[in-house]
Amino acid sequence: MSERENFLNRIAAERQQTLSLLIGVSEADLLARPVNGEWSAKDFLIHLMAWEDWSVREAIPRLRDGKPVDVLAPEFIQPFNDTTHSRWRDTSLKEALDLLYSTRQVLVEAIMSWPEERLPAPWTRGSGLGLVITHEKQHREHIRTWRETLRSGKENKG
Repeated sequence: MSERENFLNRIAAERQQTLSLLIGVSEADLLARPVNGEWSAKDFLIHLMAWEDWSVREAIPRLRDGKPVDVLAPEFIQPFNDTTHSRWRDTSLKEALDLLYSTRQVLVEAIMSWPEERLPAPWTRGSGLGLVITHEKQHREHIRTWRETLRSGKENKG
């Protein structure tokens, strides 16, 4: 299996794990219950979509040109989060899921169009596109914690 295929399989598995946490949760809970600060579970899905959209528009072209991508700088993270949250706050859950899916498809197509011999190394690890995996895991943990809180709250009421 090539590095590209391995990476695509990994991001698919990561997304499946994230979405599996939402099975059986009501739409009202996904939209209203805070997960981390003021974000709902839907807001985290939108955030993941926006990150992948940024990766396609900004990171991939920079990586293709051999330029570094520094997304861990505080001057990048907070403005990105604030802009994303305010821009997509009123998105419905259906729209959020549709955007999450369609943006992932665009990301996969961008990766597939990248000539194998020009893939950056180590492109699937903790830098460059590897941050897609790290980022998904980070926010999946926020959703997992929220899901556990949701379950225990319902058990205490029931």
